[in-house]
Amino acid sequence: MRFIFLSLVVLLFVACTQERLPEIKEKSSLEPVARKSSFLDRYIDNYLNLHYRPWKHKSPMYTDTESFWGYSEFTKNKGLLQEDLTPYEEKWFDEILAFSNLEEYNTTIEHAITIQNTNLRVFPTQKPLFRVSYHNNGYPFDLLQNSNVALMSPVNILNYSQDKTWAFVETSFATGWIKTEHLALVDEQQLDAIKNLQHIVITEDGSPIYKDEQPIINVKTGIVLPITHEDNQYFYPYILDKNSKKIATKIEKKFASSFPLEFNEENIQKVADNLKGESYGWGGIGEKRDCSALTKDFMSVFGVWLPRNSGSQKNIGDFFDLSKFADREKDELIKKYATPYLSLIYFPGHIMLYVGNNDDNALVLHNIWGIRTIKNGVRGREIIGKSIVSDLFLGKNLKHIDKDNMLISRVAGFNTIGLTKSKKYAIKLGISYSDYISHIEDNIIYFKDNTTLIFDDNEEKTLDELMRNADAEDMFKFPYVKGNVNGPFNSDPGRFRDEKFFKKIYGNTKQDIEKNLIEVVWLPKKIGKKYLFNKNNGAADALQKVSNELDKLGNEFLPYLENIGGTYNHREMADTNQLSTHSFGIAIDINTEKSRYWQWDKEKNETVNTHKIPQKIINIFEKHGFIWGGKWQHYDTMHFEFRPELL
Repeated sequence: MRFIFLSLVVLLFVACTQERLPEIKEKSSLEPVARKSSFLDRYIDNYLNLHYRPWKHKSPMYTDTESFWGYSEFTKNKGLLQEDLTPYEEKWFDEILAFSNLEEYNTTIEHAITIQNTNLRVFPTQKPLFRVSYHNNGYPFDLLQNSNVALMSPVNILNYSQDKTWAFVETSFATGWIKTEHLALVDEQQLDAIKNLQHIVITEDGSPIYKDEQPIINVKTGIVLPITHEDNQYFYPYILDKNSKKIATKIEKKFASSFPLEFNEENIQKVADNLKGESYGWGGIGEKRDCSALTKDFMSVFGVWLPRNSGSQKNIGDFFDLSKFADREKDELIKKYATPYLSLIYFPGHIMLYVGNNDDNALVLHNIWGIRTIKNGVRGREIIGKSIVSDLFLGKNLKHIDKDNMLISRVAGFNTIGLTKSKKYAIKLGISYSDYISHIEDNIIYFKDNTTLIFDDNEEKTLDELMRNADAEDMFKFPYVKGNVNGPFNSDPGRFRDEKFFKKIYGNTKQDIEKNLIEVVWLPKKIGKKYLFNKNNGAADALQKVSNELDKLGNEFLPYLENIGGTYNHREMADTNQLSTHSFGIAIDINTEKSRYWQWDKEKNETVNTHKIPQKIINIFEKHGFIWGGKWQHYDTMHFEFRPELL
């Protein structure tokens, strides 16, 4: 009772000290996009493999750090609150650690399955853990709630609590503690039988499963269940009891579909509408959804497996970084290049499903706790607490909205599922050169000066032909990998260039290019020499940022950075009729005496790239959009060129 009373006090206090959010005007129906399922086949084929992957492992799937993060995260933090909003004592954490019986971890592994919807907990307890700060995810964010786990989810049991009432498990998407009474052990014969059954997916929240004409459990949209058979009215799920015995159950076909549901306009509409309006539930507590549970369940219906948290979900499909753009530019790029119902809009801590555009703004479906406010220097939240359709400028007209922390301001980027390579490359190009490209459509690059260029000429080319006559799509022939990657290399990522494209961006003639050159101060404090670089597309600004950051390195890096080989030099590349990127003023050669070049080595009968360029220098260049010639088979370790589309 005290917990309920204090909870109400906290909620009422926050509500009364903030202006209320204006009524959220949702579209009566979400914008559908007609698609066939076939383009998602590679995800669909892999869904059940990922779903059942715990049963494939006879050793832990996750590292100890991944599994037991909570034991180091919460025991060393002060000011964590219990359910009556008073601090926990240190001895409680010691008792939990002892109760967890971790010395028995991974001594045996048992395969099991959940026999009801249940919670995955960080510690083996139902007690909650809250932070002190309300506006920074305090109450009601129970930090020990890891996730909800649906009925008939496969798990591995790696450990039991001291009294055996809790089991530490691995699910397909996370680890944590589940009440032992919510699990049934399965032997090899059972798990093989379950995996090989036909499956259905639930398409409506709160759908009842019956036993002997009595409802025994309600299930939610996105849950995938094995079935033994079906008739005209019912599916018959394969569900186990605590003793691992099959229960005779059924579910009406109006609540489910053969897995996966076809990804078409009617089905998208039905599922998305079904997910609107549900109240927020952090970590799936109360069998409700948070932001990533909503996106996971939506995609699950159509056969796309997503991880459980937003940070992992953004890595499914292809991610496009928008963090360097202003708010309105982000919104415009999302509208141009995101795909309704297949793109997830992400910033750290939140993820949203892009559903289309309305009133010139991108729209998202998301389950959101609230938006940030600031009043008299005090930060707070305007509570929404449910799944809604909104634009990314949500709350912009509120008097006390924190304008620096609106949804659009925090957007880091979006990822899209199911893109072809060609479409992915077109989006990378469109975003990287957004000041010059209007849009890319039907294999045509439309520039803002009302000119066009073919994106892909659809010609098969030899490597020599790619060097001499690449189109824009060919520039992505080999992927460029950032960071410390060891050679020798067998490809030349970024070495194929569409000269026509670069002329559109940086200047069509030598005279045009030179009009766009500005001075960059190289290592302002240590060297201070000025070099010409192209200002277009932010190339010169990017090099200045590189220079300023290199300037902060220790003096031991100076031998690589003084006496540089140069920047702008209008010339053709050796043995080709193509302009070098130095001709456009977007490349720099650092100290040649500390570098290796394949042509020079060839003349010396040396063919191994044994460069000694420090990785810190390489990392700084890559951070600001420059690729490094040391990662080419035809290596050129002095060479860095501004190619943001490849990074």
